[in-house]
Amino acid sequence: NNDSKAMPNTSYNSSEDREQTGGGVLLGSASECVLMAILAARTKKIESQRMINPLIKDAEILSNLVCYTSKLAHSCVEKAGLIAMIKVRQLAVDENFSLRGKTLDTCIQADKDNGLIPFFVCGTLGTTSCASYDNFEEIGEICQREKIWFHVDGAYAGSALICHEFSYLKKGFEHWSIALSRRFRALKLWFTIRSYGVEGLRNYILQLFQ
Repeated sequence: NNDSKAMPNTSYNSSEDREQTGGGVLLGSASECVLMAILAARTKKIESQRMINPLIKDAEILSNLVCYTSKLAHSCVEKAGLIAMIKVRQLAVDENFSLRGKTLDTCIQADKDNGLIPFFVCGTLGTTSCASYDNFEEIGEICQREKIWFHVDGAYAGSALICHEFSYLKKGFEHWSIALSRRFRALKLWFTIRSYGVEGLRNYILQLFQ
């Protein structure tokens, strides 16, 4: 029964399809997750740029890399940018406190005209200031067109996606760690699901909204 599962039954989160290369790891914090995503995207973009121009130096590519997020995104995005030594653009939001595709596209094209290399976008599902969310469908289309890594930070409100009532927030979602050792971080999550059940967690979250 698909209703008993916390996530949609797709090949992206299933081990049944051996052709898929997706996976996941539980990290220590949301800040660590954002940093890992930026580092992975940075490495991928540097490799792709060197394929285009084998003579270019990594330092030259790195100095031109730029990532984008909304001005309401968590400060960990800016911090991760400092650690990764890349430029971070904090973009304006609309009247619903949401980052829109047109705003992102305008900034991306301006940066490309100035010789910069857009490589990463961090959207937010539930900002800590007002629980707003970015327009993932619009942003996703732009990232797909521009071959930009699109990461969604759902640390604050992402758990609400377990409820069918909020599944519309996942529209567009369709289109590992620094340490060498891994603690069994999944145990706490397993105990929570085991104790409450998926349906129990859904009811608890819905009560908070009511």
